[in-house]
Amino acid sequence: MLSLDKNYNYGKHYIVLPIIVRELSIQSMAEIGVHSGMLTKAILSGCPSIQKYHMIDPWILPKCKHEYAEAIYNRALIVRNTYRTQTYMIARTSLDAVDRFEDGKLDFAYIDGNHSHEHVLQDITIWWSKIRSGGYMGGHDLDSKHGHGVRSAIESAPVLDGLTIHHGTPPINWHGVWMVHKP
Repeated sequence: MLSLDKNYNYGKHYIVLPIIVRELSIQSMAEIGVHSGMLTKAILSGCPSIQKYHMIDPWILPKCKHEYAEAIYNRALIVRNTYRTQTYMIARTSLDAVDRFEDGKLDFAYIDGNHSHEHVLQDITIWWSKIRSGGYMGGHDLDSKHGHGVRSAIESAPVLDGLTIHHGTPPINWHGVWMVHKP
């Protein structure tokens, strides 16, 4: 069982989140915003309970050189191939991918894609129904310079109204990771 007051002060979010996922015995998860797959690899290498892991990312970065986007995609593909029995790679935006999922089937949806207020709010709203009762939604960059719209989106999301946002406050450090338990 997850201890919400535990100090997961081990390093970056890609060290903290696998510990949390392992403690929750997550079996099915969607990571929205995969980039190179570094977090995917960290979670899958440290969480034997995961049976289905959905990697969702368009892998096309606006205003980005094609070579860079291709290199990022190729790194994610290596991770997918390493864990091929558990992973499903979906090269689509969050909005384009969500309809591929049945309501109430995911244990955890992790949002780390576009960090604008509008996109985070949209992701929270469209993925909430895909999480089973008793499951979790979470994300990254709650208070970082990269997460400029994350906190405002979480605070204004109607589906999260009245729910506790767990994120570790000093001396507890979750390195920008936030989580919400779905009743």
